Amino acid sequence: MEYENQYQHVPAAKYECLLFDVDDTLYSLSSGLSKACTKNIEEFMIQKLGIEGNKVSEINPVLYRNYGTSMAGLRAVGYNFDYDDYHSFVHGRLPYENLKPDPVLRSLLLSLPIRKVIFSNGDKVHVAKVLRKLGLEDCFEMIISFETLNPTNGTNTSDDEDSFKLRG
Repeated sequence: MEYENQYQHVPAAKYECLLFDVDDTLYSLSSGLSKACTKNIEEFMIQKLGIEGNKVSEINPVLYRNYGTSMAGLRAVGYNFDYDDYHSFVHGRLPYENLKPDPVLRSLLLSLPIRKVIFSNGDKVHVAKVLRKLGLEDCFEMIISFETLNPTNGTNTSDDEDSFKLRG
């Protein structure tokens, strides 16, 4: 009798949710998105900010390393530009067609009995495109994106949290 309830106790989960990074995590590096993103950032630096072309491949990794993202680095060293224009230029020209549905990853994500949240330092449009191409749009409860973390103007607000929820 003293051992009767010993195996009926289920310990509480250690974690409330799993946080997944979109870029270079949910898809293979061989998709070319990362390389294209770097190319687009460097082209933005040349075309939109007037930085000399022969310097961007040297400057960009330093900005990324010192400030966490190239965009944050550019802003920190004094460049002023519209965030939406940056995201549109950098992510709007990515080869999303290289991403294919991943039914194994989808099945794995859906089988995990824990809340799943997706994160990107890119904008929500980028996240939505990646998830749609991979067939994972209903695998996450919430998107945390650039807009979520940087509510700066009328087009980048997070006051409507429902816009970032993917499912109940």
